[in-house]
Amino acid sequence: MLQVRDLVAAYGPIVALHGVSLDVPEGSIVAVLGANGAGKSSTLRVISGLLRAKSGSIKFDGQRIDHLSTEQIVSLGMSHVPEGRQLFGDLTVLENLRLGAYSRFGQADGGGRLAHRQGLSLLGRLQHDLIQAATGGIRDLARAVREHGQRRRDFDAALKQIFDYFPILAQRKNQVAGTLSGGEQQMLAIGRGLMARPRLLLLDEPSMGLAPLVTREIFEIVQTINRTEGVTILVVEQNANLALEIAHYGYVLETGRVALADTSENLRKSEAVRRSYLGQ
Repeated sequence: MLQVRDLVAAYGPIVALHGVSLDVPEGSIVAVLGANGAGKSSTLRVISGLLRAKSGSIKFDGQRIDHLSTEQIVSLGMSHVPEGRQLFGDLTVLENLRLGAYSRFGQADGGGRLAHRQGLSLLGRLQHDLIQAATGGIRDLARAVREHGQRRRDFDAALKQIFDYFPILAQRKNQVAGTLSGGEQQMLAIGRGLMARPRLLLLDEPSMGLAPLVTREIFEIVQTINRTEGVTILVVEQNANLALEIAHYGYVLETGRVALADTSENLRKSEAVRRSYLGQ
């Protein structure tokens, strides 16, 4: 599904990636491990278009995407849950989830982008559609109503799915996101990424700052999402033990280069990995 070849990327004069290559087969969970500063988060940022590569290539389902904008990459079926959650802390849980759903259920025209920036509900977008359609006659108006109805049903189904995975979010749906616990915020960040119904989900340090029991719960849910929904997952993680428990394959980065690449089972048996990353 995802093929990354010889990526070189930098922040100004500081080179973060020195020719990183990796593969993420469809339906798999792939872990990227490494110490702080190894280039893990930079790899995800380049894949999702947040950081431009100086050279190398990225293919998603056979299509080159390294020249596309983040918005275009998301529209192809990829979601990125960034390090540190980066939620809209002043918005409610439900409003954050609505914004996550925009790329799938929103409009692609200029008015739709304005609605996205303002965080408008689907009802607000329907009003925009109806105003636009009124200039095209009753047939266009009827089509706008039908399309809105289908988007609403799809949105409700996606929202129900998130609440099934994370029941606490259903209880907190009207609570401001910034007042949630760290674990609840991470659940919301993952839920927001899933609202776009991605085929590939990028997770950056999902265990950061969380208690061990909460971390394990989140990783079990991630594994369930992969198994039941078939969502392919590329996860960057410092907790190598947990990451390798759920992953099928793994890469170890050191100073912006791939130092090791193997099945998760073999990496867990590797003396170098056990000594450096597994605390054994």
